[in-house]
This record gives sequence, structure tokens and C-alpha cells, in this order.
Amino acid sequence: MKEKKEMFLERMRYSMDSDSLEYALIENRIKNKEFIHRNNRVTICIITTVEDFYIVGTSFCIDPKQFTEELGEKFSYADALSQFEKVLAYHKKAHQYTLE
Repeated sequence: MKEKKEMFLERMRYSMDSDSLEYALIENRIKNKEFIHRNNRVTICIITTVEDFYIVGTSFCIDPKQFTEELGEKFSYADALSQFEKVLAYHKKAHQYTLE
């Protein structure tokens, strides 16, 4: 039987389908990503885009005994991608508005 963490990781998905056009656009805009870990609870992901724009994602572990850097990075990166998706959605909408 699989451990709870493994089962949870299998169910966890990014907010975007990895085959989607938006995901491909985002991945192509990433120049760098770095992770900061604090107190076995907090992970911060900072994505730098090719345009030198910064997107920040965070994750927090309630129980420091359950903290792993791998999970912290996965969750904070997923959060950063979600933030990036919001920026792209705004940009698309603003561009459509200017075309009307």
C-alpha cells in the first residue's frame, strides 16, 4: 500500500494542464527559479521571467516534522505558476480590450 504522501502527490496537480498552450507559454518565459526555505515550514519560489519580471509563490507546512524541501518546492512552484497564469490572463484580457 502506498504511503499517504505518495497518494497525495499523485492527486496533486498544477492549476494548468501541462499539455496546454498556456503552460507552454509560461514555461518558455521562465529564465530562472529559486527556492527559499525557512524554519522547516515555509518555502518561497521566486520565478524570474525572461523580461526580468518576478513571480512569487509560497507554501506552508503546518507540522515541521512533515516538511520536505521537495514538497515545499513543488507546492510553492505550483503557486507561482498559478500567479503567473493570473498575470497572463490579465494581459490577454487587456490586449483584447484594446483591440475592441
